[in-house]
Amino acid sequence: MFSLLCRKLSQKSLVEKQELFRIALTQVMRDLRKQVGLTELELAQKLGVELSWVRELESANPDRTFESVLAYLDALGACFQVSIMISDEQVAVVTTELSMPKQKTDAAVAG
Repeated sequence: MFSLLCRKLSQKSLVEKQELFRIALTQVMRDLRKQVGLTELELAQKLGVELSWVRELESANPDRTFESVLAYLDALGACFQVSIMISDEQVAVVTTELSMPKQKTDAAVAG
């Protein structure tokens, strides 16, 4: 699913890219929680928060601060990458290069 979202990123406006990235990031978070073997409730209990907090976080609700960071990076021609780590092992990477030309994005997605 993430690679499909990456392909879509190269064809979209900045606002659409931000939304697709937010969706991809939350999908990775949900997948990781499931991979670790925790339910939403178990994770909420482990964090000491309400179940609704975990559900809201995994729902990809807009975060104005996050959008501001992406817009700032785009203005600089920079990329944004998040590595998800468990016990010093990288289990997922979520990357967006907002200003990358379509040809370079297509090559990166193709592997």
